[in-house]
Amino acid sequence: MKIDYTVELLLPTITASLGVIGKDIDITVKRDKDGFPIFNGKHIKGILRERVYQFKRALGVGEKEVEAFIRKYFGEEGNYIKNNDFDQIRFSNLTIKDKETFKKIEHEENLIGNRYGIRINRKTKTTIPQSLFNYEFLSRNNVFVASLDVNDNIQTEDLKFILACLFHLDKIGGMKSRGIGKVRVKVNGN
Repeated sequence: MKIDYTVELLLPTITASLGVIGKDIDITVKRDKDGFPIFNGKHIKGILRERVYQFKRALGVGEKEVEAFIRKYFGEEGNYIKNNDFDQIRFSNLTIKDKETFKKIEHEENLIGNRYGIRINRKTKTTIPQSLFNYEFLSRNNVFVASLDVNDNIQTEDLKFILACLFHLDKIGGMKSRGIGKVRVKVNGN
């Protein structure tokens, strides 16, 4: 079963979390082969996996039961599917919703911006000398689309729980501690 969902950026967001060596911009927006911004499905899987863990534990479910639930639907750490059994959820990449409009107005409306940041020493709470860096970000109000490919044999209550966790994702991307990456998720159904 395929479940589509959309992610609206409520605040500027970063699609990448690692720097790019030898470029003018230290951290760039992650793009697909055609130049459109994307969030990897693996990134969303990791965020949802963590949200499922937090919600299950908050509901008083034991550690072993939570780990078994996560293993059943998200698999082992990484991208492993054992024996070609599809007992998991597959995540598509988040792609920009309206690619044609994005391409036309990308530069006119500054859909991708640039900011500067500095690194902070967490122990002394002071700036680290010569730590200025710059990064690209996606402006707010961009909308991304993606889908979950779910095994038809999934238990209804488990699917409802996972979709509720997806609906309650509130931040994605890198540098969330800097106050960016707030999103709104809408599950469109199957």
